[in-house]
Amino acid sequence: MKIIRWKWIGLILMFCFIPLLEARGADFSADLIQKSDGMTTKSKYFQKGQRIRTEMKSEEGKLVATLIDLKAKKMFQIVPAEKICMEMPLGGEFASWAADEKTQREFYESKLIGTETVNGYLCDKYTLIPKKKGLETSTTWIAKKLGVQIKTVGKSYSIEFTNIKEGGLSDALFSVPAGYKRISMNDLMKDD
Repeated sequence: MKIIRWKWIGLILMFCFIPLLEARGADFSADLIQKSDGMTTKSKYFQKGQRIRTEMKSEEGKLVATLIDLKAKKMFQIVPAEKICMEMPLGGEFASWAADEKTQREFYESKLIGTETVNGYLCDKYTLIPKKKGLETSTTWIAKKLGVQIKTVGKSYSIEFTNIKEGGLSDALFSVPAGYKRISMNDLMKDD
């Protein structure tokens, strides 16, 4: 079973963590619209402090949630229908650049280019300039009130929060429920 395309996780992580990790503290939920490679994907996004949850459908149509704890530097993927979860540290090859601000600066330089209102939020508008091969220049809008990016547009992709609702999120939303079986990446590869 393929849980979700890893490229989408990378896009979500890039969107969520560059460039103001230290500003994380907003509590909100939103629809997350991602466009890349001719595909449009809509998922749900939840954030409470330094904990993040995204929900989307797998290629098989099953709900998959990704739980990210920035403070603990851990990430879990859970599949509620199967009561399984897989833990991945925020580090190593997969997401090392998202784990801390110093590492982020190794990948992108950000330049403030103005302010604009996006989806009802006054935003600082930045150009993100890649420092590594394989990355592309993009424009991002960071909501001043929330301290998070609510829109990012590059040549080959775009990501945007819509229907933003502040507050009212339960701590349980960001934890792996009791009774879930832990699986490894090797277990997933066997099912491909």
